[in-house]
Amino acid sequence: MTIFSAIQMNSTENYQLNLSKALGFIQEASENGAKVISLPEMFNYIGKLENNVYKNQETNNELVNLLGETAKKHKIYLLAGSINELTNNSEKTYNTSFLFSPDGTILKKYRKIHLFDALLNSPAKYKESDSYIAGEASQLPVIETEYGKFGLTICYDLRFPELFRKISLDGSQIIFVPSAFSATTGRDHWEVLLRARAIENQVYIVASDQFGFHDTHKESFGNSMIIDPWGKVISRASEREEVIYANIDLNYLKEIRTKLPVFSHRKVIN
Repeated sequence: MTIFSAIQMNSTENYQLNLSKALGFIQEASENGAKVISLPEMFNYIGKLENNVYKNQETNNELVNLLGETAKKHKIYLLAGSINELTNNSEKTYNTSFLFSPDGTILKKYRKIHLFDALLNSPAKYKESDSYIAGEASQLPVIETEYGKFGLTICYDLRFPELFRKISLDGSQIIFVPSAFSATTGRDHWEVLLRARAIENQVYIVASDQFGFHDTHKESFGNSMIIDPWGKVISRASEREEVIYANIDLNYLKEIRTKLPVFSHRKVIN
């Protein structure tokens, strides 16, 4: 068994404070034995895009280098939940997860495919396509490590079961869902969707979420979770910023897939 951890944060426009908290939580998780650590979506900055210090190539490179150094320092796999990845389009960026190896190199990156454009009964405006470019649907990385095969998604991707099925069929055993899931939808949908994705694909889910108000309108649901392949929530965050932990047991995953072999029963439906 291996200890995985998910970090829950309340990120704002105070990028220096965000980074300081993230580094502190990573150190705490490492000292508590975590070998794989996940940060939430946009852990480094949530606010107006024009005020984002990381929308600058030099500063962005410094952040990526620092995250690699942090993974190497603690000898961990570090999923930098997501940050802005600059593009040739100066007005928009990708929303990108970076997975760092224990030697500090970038193993994979994943650009969020599904952008959250929603008309909710909420003061907040959610139209990610105004600020972000969607990643290519063909990317869907599966990364093999000594702690299992990792699949990468981000937040709104959770609502698209075909994505999770594809990376599960490609071999994923642990799927990460770093998020800034809105409180409006999170109260009714967050846990239900996470558990459904775990059950139907017989995978562990590691979901690091943002928590609380980020400005006067936008609020994230929190309730970061780690869920086992039977759909049981084995760790859940409280109503605060914190680190949660769970032992991930690939033998248990194999046992579930043997007892209930849904993949061998699967029929291709055109």
